[in-house]
Amino acid sequence: MQYLPLLEHIENFAHYSLGSAVLAHMYRELNLATRPSRMYIAGCLPLLQV
Repeated sequence: MQYLPLLEHIENFAHYSLGSAVLAHMYRELNLATRPSRMYIAGCLPLLQV
């Protein structure tokens, strides 16, 4: 829900760098997943498998 305001001006959406944002989020989740107390990993796991 917090990202919906970004889509308000859909014509600007093509200028956003979504690939780097997804990659950064995936690396952060992989880092957090190595902690013993962490029980899950968030993100696009099929993208990670590719």
